[in-house]
Amino acid sequence: MRNTTLDDISAEIGFTATISLARQRGAKNVYVPANPAGSVLAELLGVEAAERLAACWGGELLAVPTLRACEYARDRCLIARLTEAGLSVADIAECVGLTARRVVQVRHELRDAGLLKAGRARSAAARGVKDAPQAQPCPVAGPQRQRDGDGVP
Repeated sequence: MRNTTLDDISAEIGFTATISLARQRGAKNVYVPANPAGSVLAELLGVEAAERLAACWGGELLAVPTLRACEYARDRCLIARLTEAGLSVADIAECVGLTARRVVQVRHELRDAGLLKAGRARSAAARGVKDAPQAQPCPVAGPQRQRDGDGVP
């Protein structure tokens, strides 16, 4: 899967500055001055981070996504990886922190976009694997995340 805009920004200015930018300017176009010293962007991120951002996007408008957009992209990526690893819908839902119904919807979206192979994930027993291991904690998502009403963990 492709990097998100927030991934690209984070690669240049770091995670903390990227989160700050997305929280304060998410869903907006932000002008990145070629020389950011003394700019609003420098006040927001610090001069060093603003200069690194200007090295890539100086003189341009940067469409800064919301954190919700980043979370959506992360969920889609996790669902794709876990589906390809053969986890069940229920296991994926538990790992990602979504309902099983939403996992199925996202899998359909990914298949329609050509990002996930067609076909149904089957349990290890259905694939003929003897002595299949029992369900383990989510291998990529880490501890179960909590969600509040606005979708931000």
